[in-house]
Amino acid sequence: MPKTKTGRLLERERFELSAKSGGGILQYEVWGYQEKGKTIVTRYNLAYINPTIYAGDNGRVLGYDNAHGHHHRHYMGGMAGFDEKNTREETMTTLLIRTDSVDNFFSRARNAALKADSGDNFYEKITITFEDPQQMFMVLSVARRRIMIEVMKKPQTIRDLVHNLNRNRSTIVKDIRFLEQKGLLIRQKSSAESNDGEKIIKSVAPRIELVAMLG
Repeated sequence: MPKTKTGRLLERERFELSAKSGGGILQYEVWGYQEKGKTIVTRYNLAYINPTIYAGDNGRVLGYDNAHGHHHRHYMGGMAGFDEKNTREETMTTLLIRTDSVDNFFSRARNAALKADSGDNFYEKITITFEDPQQMFMVLSVARRRIMIEVMKKPQTIRDLVHNLNRNRSTIVKDIRFLEQKGLLIRQKSSAESNDGEKIIKSVAPRIELVAMLG
């Protein structure tokens, strides 16, 4: 029996809603593979995540996906939990961090659905969007940007970062956890004996683009 192809992450956008809009996260993902010049989509999801509204199901309030072999809707724990098993381990070509509106997020989600239906190619990118520019600047503080720049040069352990950035270990660990939660960094087991089993910190992409619109 031929093995079913699961595909890889083709496109993801995470949209951080402002407090004025009720907070939480809007997110969509498309997974698939290339075959004979066309994209075959194996799974997708679109979700609104806000633990202050619903604490179960990893905070997913509402979602649509095909994770169980058919198209269906999730509402406040009505079905199985949001599958994040592989998303944190994917390294993409480009990470775009931007500010934009909710309407434009849904426009991009619709375009991704149309591309999936027609088998068009995806550019394998991750986008993290903020409705409020000030929120983006808070997430990307000077100290956190320095961590990201260091691990974009090469994957590093926390011990390496403490030495290279001349910072306290506990504050670096706190910033790394925060950036992981935002989908900007990933931690992986290291095979190098010199690291004494300490995990290495990697950027989710070798290149990061920042786009901020004010006003």
